[in-house]
Amino acid sequence: MRGLCNGHVIRWRHRGRPDMEDFLADAGLPVRGRQALSICKVAGCRYGNFGKGLCGKHYDRWVRAGRPGPEVWDAPDLVAPGVAPAECRLSFCTLWAEGPQKIFCRSHHERWTNAGSPHPERFAMDCELTGTAHIATSPASSRWNSSTGCSAGPTPTAARPRPAP
Repeated sequence: MRGLCNGHVIRWRHRGRPDMEDFLADAGLPVRGRQALSICKVAGCRYGNFGKGLCGKHYDRWVRAGRPGPEVWDAPDLVAPGVAPAECRLSFCTLWAEGPQKIFCRSHHERWTNAGSPHPERFAMDCELTGTAHIATSPASSRWNSSTGCSAGPTPTAARPRPAP
């Protein structure tokens, strides 16, 4: 589909190929943009959401406690006093890394694993570029679509190319 990036073409097809004017009126959220990941609802915990609004560590303890109501359950503090867990390696992520041997939060670790566990710096660099203005950022570009905020492909106005594998 001319004027749309691949992600928006897929979204357009999944919606049953509606009239382009209707689709552009509500193209949906950005494709692989920078939305904050869900955080554990236990006060002071910055691990990523696993289920029921809890991180995997709190979820496990909640299940072992018999799944009490939130008003009754006394969630344990999982961090030793004075020791803050490492943050996810990605600069735009505010979640904690899942363990002392991991450098990404749960969601980004899963994405890294699904990508074949490339060199962590390469993966981080790719993630830093994704969702930023590294393709076409100028309305002057003939391939720029201001309705969706994306372009159909690279243009001379690209900020920087992705590094070679």
